[in-house]
Amino acid sequence: MKKGDTVLIHLGDQAPRIGCGARSVEILSIGHKWVTVKYRRHTDYPQYDVRQKFRPDTFKRLCAKYATSVD
Repeated sequence: MKKGDTVLIHLGDQAPRIGCGARSVEILSIGHKWVTVKYRRHTDYPQYDVRQKFRPDTFKRLCAKYATSVD
């Protein structure tokens, strides 16, 4: 995974701003302390982007369920 990739993750209650369930998110930055992702909400008008930070170990665990990249 690298900056700019779109990945599929499965959320429980880790990101209340994004919601729960399967979400396709874009990776904005990967650091040693935080992984920042962006999710575009399609249910609201106007559409807007929601940004969320995860710890790297948490983000790897969320991606491990699917382990796929969305192109």
